[in-house]
Amino acid sequence: MAINPEELRKAYEKGVEAVAALVEQEVKRQSEKPKNHPPSSHQKPMFTELNTSTPSIRRVHNMIKDKEEVEVKLVTGDSIKGTVKWIDIDCICVDVASPGQSHTLVIWQHSIAFIATRSS
Repeated sequence: MAINPEELRKAYEKGVEAVAALVEQEVKRQSEKPKNHPPSSHQKPMFTELNTSTPSIRRVHNMIKDKEEVEVKLVTGDSIKGTVKWIDIDCICVDVASPGQSHTLVIWQHSIAFIATRSS
């Protein structure tokens, strides 16, 4: 906080309520300021489109194009078998076919441990 020391001294002389009011004003002023600082190093940068230049995304695109059977292993240990239909910046879509039925699952990418192709 950037409270003027002289203002703080005067508020202190008036009592606790005056100091609290001064701090509240500063907090409000700080919250109204636009945040123009870059994200910290531990924050994931926000992308608006899929980076197709990365090898992993190119490989998934080839899985889609070739309609390869895959096994998607989740961080929970669950396994999903099917074909990848699409991928975006957040999710991947897997078409799961079982005898007599077919359904589509949309899976958040952060829940995927790995994707492996299934040998025929």
